[in-house]
Amino acid sequence: MKTTFLISFLSVFLLFNCGSNKDIQDENLSSEIIQKTFFQGEQIESLKLNSITNATIRNGENFSVIIEAEERYFPFIKTEKTEKTVSISVESQKKYKNLELKKIIITVPTQEQFALHTNSVVDTKTEGILEIKNLSLDFNSVVNSDLHLKVDNLMLKGNSIVSTKLIGSANVAEISINSSVGFNAKDFIVNKVNISTNSSIDTDIYAKELSITANSSVNTQVYGNPKIISKNLGNGASINYN
Repeated sequence: MKTTFLISFLSVFLLFNCGSNKDIQDENLSSEIIQKTFFQGEQIESLKLNSITNATIRNGENFSVIIEAEERYFPFIKTEKTEKTVSISVESQKKYKNLELKKIIITVPTQEQFALHTNSVVDTKTEGILEIKNLSLDFNSVVNSDLHLKVDNLMLKGNSIVSTKLIGSANVAEISINSSVGFNAKDFIVNKVNISTNSSIDTDIYAKELSITANSSVNTQVYGNPKIISKNLGNGASINYN
C-alpha cells in the first residue's frame, strides 16, 4: 500500500513539475527580436517553405537560412533537413497575440541547380540578381513575389498565385500557372517559352519562341514578337501580341 502510494505521489509530482518547467522555460523567452542561422555551409539543392511571411533569397558563398523573429516565436518554427532538402514551416499558435516572423533570408551559392517550393507564403523577393543555372520554382497559395533572375533554365509551377513579378533573363522557361492573378514576366527576357495557363487573369510574358496553351485565361499579353511554335486556346482564352 505504501509503495503504491509513493509511486502515485511521484507520478503526480513529476507531471506537475514537468509542466511547470515547460511553462517557466516558455515564460523566459522574451519578445526581443533576435536572429538565428541554420544550415550554414550545408550542400542544399531544395528548400521547402510553408506558412512563411517575408522571405528573401539571395546569392552568397555558402548556403544558409537566417531567421529573424521574437525569441518566443522560435519554438513554433520547425526546421528539418533530409539529404539535400531543407524544410521550414511555422506552426499555428494562439498563446501570443500579434506574434510574427519578421523575416527569413535564404542564401544560395551560384550553383548548378536549386528548387524552391513554397506553400502559403506571403512576400517573396530576391536581393539583387539570383543566378542559378537550373532553377525550379513551385508556388502554391503565394502572394506578392518579386524575383530578379539570371538562369539558363527555369521551371515554374504556380497554383493560386497573386501578384507575381519576374525580371531578368533565361534561355528556356517552362511555365505552368493555374488560378493566377497578375503574373508579370514581360521584363523576363526568354528565348524559348513553353507556357500553360488555366483560369488565369492578366498574364504578361516575353518570348522569342513561344508554345502556349491557354484555357479560361483572360488578358494574356505576349511581348517580344515571338515565333509561334504551337498555340492551343480553350474556352474563354484571349491573347494579345505587343
